[in-house]
Amino acid sequence: MPYSSSSGLITVSYPSKPHLYAPLLFNTTTHEPYLPLPAPHAHIIITPPRDADAAVMATHLNDIEIAQWLSGPPYPYTLTDGENWVHRVARPAVEKALNEMEEGFRRNGVGEIEDELPSDAELVERFISGCVVDSVREVRADGTDVFIGNAGFRHCNTMELCEGATEDDKERLEAENDARPLGDPGILWTYGNYLAPTHHRQGITTVVLRILINHWAVPKMNVRRMLCTAFKGNEGSIRVMQKNGFRFRELRKNATCLRGEWRDLNVMEWEHAESRDGEGM
Repeated sequence: MPYSSSSGLITVSYPSKPHLYAPLLFNTTTHEPYLPLPAPHAHIIITPPRDADAAVMATHLNDIEIAQWLSGPPYPYTLTDGENWVHRVARPAVEKALNEMEEGFRRNGVGEIEDELPSDAELVERFISGCVVDSVREVRADGTDVFIGNAGFRHCNTMELCEGATEDDKERLEAENDARPLGDPGILWTYGNYLAPTHHRQGITTVVLRILINHWAVPKMNVRRMLCTAFKGNEGSIRVMQKNGFRFRELRKNATCLRGEWRDLNVMEWEHAESRDGEGM
């Protein structure tokens, strides 16, 4: 196993070689990896999921200020829902990505003995399937931290919203998208997140997305295209995406039914600057 989870924390196989995991940093006490945000948000970090997050998620996702904008999580949201998310969805995805990352090290000849480490020039970058950090936390003055939200990428699960596609195309397009190999620039991704209302309107979500795109999704996963949605009225999410290079494509009327109410969806697209060719997705 490339990690140790006996404490509820995901750690790494080569703690003596932290530079291999760049841009990740490591907690000097727990050895948990994390990505920091820059000032003025230096008190915010992004880490792997922890067992204790489930209870906090249940509180967050029962808050109507969050729940009204999310179509995925159940509502009401129970502790069991949170535990299932951490143990069956979030942790396996992170552990898979970490395993892929460390398998790349081993293929490069990295061993437990420091002398076996190849020079940086000999290391070959290998793409991985996801991000090993997805849990947003605020670090307090005493060094403890509190879970305040989640952010992450996955293969697009709304392929019917691609230009020219219909609901009848959804299953086929998603199967084709999922069948593409690691690092394929043709993979269509999506991004999802939420943040506790206590931390809204501070610019945190904008910077979290920027850090994850620039420091992980593009260089580590070779993400080149994303299609995301936001319910009509969720102006905060739309602004966050626009500040990170997403463009508004269309407002899809009565696109999804949430708790018995048909809702309109803003369809947003992002394309890496080097990949832009003027064609729609």
